[in-house]
Amino acid sequence: MKLPSISLNQEDVLHVFVKHGDKMLLSILVVTVCGLLWGGVHAIRHETALPKERPAAISAEVKKTEQHITENKKAPKEMVAKKLNLGAEIDKWRGITVKPPKAVSLLDKPLFAELQKRTQPAVFPIENLRAVAGIVILAVKEKDKQAQAQAPLRKDPNRDIEAAPGNQSPRAGANPRPVAVAAVPEAAQTGGRIVPYVIVTGLIPLTKQFAEYERCYASTSMQDKKRDLPIWSEYRIERLVIAPAVREIWEPIDLKLVAKQARDEWRGSQIDPLTGEFVLEAALISAANPFAGETKPGKQPVAAAAMSYCAALPQLNATAWGSEALHPTFVAEVRRRMNEKKAAALRPKDEGLEPEAAPDAPGAAAAPGDNADAPPDQGLEYRLFRFIDTAVESGKTYRYRVRLSVWNPNYELPLQHLVNASIAKAPKLPSDQSNESAAVTVPGTTSVLARCLRKAEKKALKKDMVEVLVLGKNDLTDDYSLRSLITELGGLLNVDKQLNKTGDQRTRGADIVTDGVLVDMRGRQEDRSEAATEPRSKKPAPPPEPFELLYLDAEGALQFVTAADSQAQVERNEGTLPPLNAEARPRSGERTGQPGSLPGFSPFDQTPPRK
Repeated sequence: MKLPSISLNQEDVLHVFVKHGDKMLLSILVVTVCGLLWGGVHAIRHETALPKERPAAISAEVKKTEQHITENKKAPKEMVAKKLNLGAEIDKWRGITVKPPKAVSLLDKPLFAELQKRTQPAVFPIENLRAVAGIVILAVKEKDKQAQAQAPLRKDPNRDIEAAPGNQSPRAGANPRPVAVAAVPEAAQTGGRIVPYVIVTGLIPLTKQFAEYERCYASTSMQDKKRDLPIWSEYRIERLVIAPAVREIWEPIDLKLVAKQARDEWRGSQIDPLTGEFVLEAALISAANPFAGETKPGKQPVAAAAMSYCAALPQLNATAWGSEALHPTFVAEVRRRMNEKKAAALRPKDEGLEPEAAPDAPGAAAAPGDNADAPPDQGLEYRLFRFIDTAVESGKTYRYRVRLSVWNPNYELPLQHLVNASIAKAPKLPSDQSNESAAVTVPGTTSVLARCLRKAEKKALKKDMVEVLVLGKNDLTDDYSLRSLITELGGLLNVDKQLNKTGDQRTRGADIVTDGVLVDMRGRQEDRSEAATEPRSKKPAPPPEPFELLYLDAEGALQFVTAADSQAQVERNEGTLPPLNAEARPRSGERTGQPGSLPGFSPFDQTPPRK
């Protein structure tokens, strides 16, 4: 029998679809309908809710359960008759101790520990970098203040001493304050220099770095106590000046130049209240490679001041650094320890306990180098990084970032102890860049202040007039000095001696231009502290409204000033404000000198002779 031949040409396929296409579509439709019918029958037979699963049955069960819960059940007779001692029952569980495991035979331990080759550790960057900007008066060396030393001494009308320019003296008419010249630091007696600054602080992850070294070298075939501890090398700090329409360029700061400038210009350093556990120990910082053999005789490493991860605080003129010189993390820790010391001092002495030695007291902790083989006490998790940048300009905005490095613990080691030879070539291992600090703008050297006046001083002012103080640079002493300006709303806050007229003294102090405009004021410019010394009336005096000023600065921004916020600066620089003296006013036809033309000369300093 001959097999049928199958042809797949186009004409035959088209013929089959034309002749049998309707049958194919009908078959597909019938199969689909049968599947749907079968699914419906199956759902009716097997997926219908049972009687106990219907809503009525479920609601009945819920009511039955609620009734069972709310009923008052009587305890079993055996539980009522038996009185339990709850304390005794709980004590049974408190004394449970875990038995120590049985001693393992020495033969069960491996004869040799599993050793591995040395790898390259990760170097962690400085964390939480921040920057704070401000203006301070640095105490500089005597050679920078020769001009001030040549200035003649002037007579202070409120004291029987000769006061040099820059020493503090109270306002005219006020009671002299008990501030002696001997109480002022030596640097303050010679004056200072106004310096804008930015303090950059961060957290050095000491504990994390020690843990990384222990992970890498705790079980290696070659161990060295000196190499297996991190030793920090130099750091690189970069600064970015932010300006509109200017391409961002990170510029590195020359640390050697910073150290040289501090050594040549600073008069001294302020005693840092931080103990050793807040900063990196000297044993953990090295300028020269400690793993490259002995240094050649006569070869000096990088200056130690440039290598310090915690810069020293320069001595200020008559003031001291505050919390701005610390990272907020350490500020909280210092306050906590101070509170603990105060609480310990208030404890009764009959407790029989000897006081603990302070961390910085002799004998409290081993000095660095007493036991060179023992790793240093890690203490806190982080160490303080601090850098003081005095090469900044007022009005500019800056950002900072830091990259540190450690000496390579595998430098020039034999290949037999290393995973690969490449990790022994580089002498230093740099970290990643730290986070960029927030942008900070250095404030200007001129500021507007407010203060309250005594009744006698307030009565001397005309109606709707107000006194505004301007704190700015003194060209004679290179220090801060106060100026006084009597103005009204809408007046310019520029101190100009030409405003003074016979019988109407509007300004005191050297001329200065702020280009500010007094917009508004609130409160009364009266010193209400005098009311406390007067006899009390029957009705208690209401609390005074705070004295506040609102002015428009030269940049077009509104600035808010209060007498409370200005009080500290006013009291600190009050002695630089010339006193108000009627004898110093120019008379008609009298020829007077130009204020400020001679060192230490001011028309307000002329006082009548003592009787």
